[in-house]
Amino acid sequence: MVYQQRQRSGFPWLPVILGCLGVVALLVIGVGLFVWRIMGEMADVDVAVNVEVPAEVIVGEEFEIAVHIKPRNFDRLELHSIDFGPEYMEGIAIRSSDPPYASSDLFFDSTSYEFGQEIPVAEGLWVRFRAQALEPGDYHGDLMIWFATSFDSVDRTIRTVVRPREG
Repeated sequence: MVYQQRQRSGFPWLPVILGCLGVVALLVIGVGLFVWRIMGEMADVDVAVNVEVPAEVIVGEEFEIAVHIKPRNFDRLELHSIDFGPEYMEGIAIRSSDPPYASSDLFFDSTSYEFGQEIPVAEGLWVRFRAQALEPGDYHGDLMIWFATSFDSVDRTIRTVVRPREG
């Protein structure tokens, strides 16, 4: 009996390559669906945020930065933290807050004040920071309000001009 060797034509690796591409495509689709589902659970938080900050203060003066957070619907929200951008904090120091923050830390150059406090749906929550003007200058930056219940934030830009003492 004589065996004849079959001659292969074309690309012998083509089925392997197509199989690998199929597996990669399924992985990409699977990861995409997973991320889409996670992002759907972290939908934008529906809150009204009002920030009151003085436009102008004098070096050494203490002043108040007031943040009011009120849910627009009846979803339970927990305030995780309020973060001040580094540009604003160059000439301003936060001395305290009401309610008191649980801890403070630097987080990606921003100063983060953590609260871990539930926000009452009906009246909302006022957070009042006692701040002090340290150096003359025009200080502006982001104020980021982070929510623990949705891992989402609401950002506002704040600005305070610090004038030198006269005399």
